[in-house]
Amino acid sequence: MLEPGTIVHQHYKIIQRLGESKGKGVETYLAKNLKLSPPDRCVIKRLILLHGYEQRKTVRRLFLKEVEVLKNLGQHPQIPKLIDFFEENQDSFLVLEYIKGHELVQELSPKKIWPEVQVMKLLNEVLQVLSFVHDSQIIHRDIKPENLIRQTPENLLCLIDFGSVKEVTTSITNEQGEIISTVRIGTWGYMPKEQASGTPYFSSDLYAVGMIAVQALTGLHPLDLHPHPRTLEIMWRERAKVSEKFANFIDKMIRFDFRHRYRSAREALQDLSALS
Repeated sequence: MLEPGTIVHQHYKIIQRLGESKGKGVETYLAKNLKLSPPDRCVIKRLILLHGYEQRKTVRRLFLKEVEVLKNLGQHPQIPKLIDFFEENQDSFLVLEYIKGHELVQELSPKKIWPEVQVMKLLNEVLQVLSFVHDSQIIHRDIKPENLIRQTPENLLCLIDFGSVKEVTTSITNEQGEIISTVRIGTWGYMPKEQASGTPYFSSDLYAVGMIAVQALTGLHPLDLHPHPRTLEIMWRERAKVSEKFANFIDKMIRFDFRHRYRSAREALQDLSALS
């Protein structure tokens, strides 16, 4: 772990560690970018690569590929920009824009029920950003309230912490450095069955967004809701005051079978716009 005050790559001064950095092999820090005058805050992700020589070559290739992905995604104003990337002491580092604000989870108080119109506005915000991500052929894989930041003073929702970064450090390789599998990425309650099994789709992200909407409408965490014993669909409607059309829209986002969900954020956004 990097201690506060540590200087990384001669330009970045560690302020503090952020959270517990649940992703295996990933540590996240708040830091100061000393290259700027005055120094500005940034986020540093340290990717700890515990592999042999051949495996490290493969993981390094994945890391550099991920850098290109983050460069592209950072073109959107509601996704953190990639500021820098480098390797030091056999670890790889990403330096990302710091988004000042608060996590959406702070707005989703237990038992606080949002009105339908407010949830529709939330979905519109998230799906707008996610459409850009899906159009870029990227699956986020860890959408949850903690990874949506309400930026101040702009009051925009920003999407952070892409699961593909975690994949770089959780890829399992053989002795030849060939990737044979990756560790599951996601968060229980917001992660559908196919993603938990290691096969995420664009619709897996939509399941997560739909579960955030259900959480807002019911005041209940997804883990406090239960599937129907026969259909395995989440039973939530009786806990919410919601119109039939909007409930049907959300149901299509959170279907148990990914083939019955919306195929992409843009497709879902089109139907949401028709409801407004």
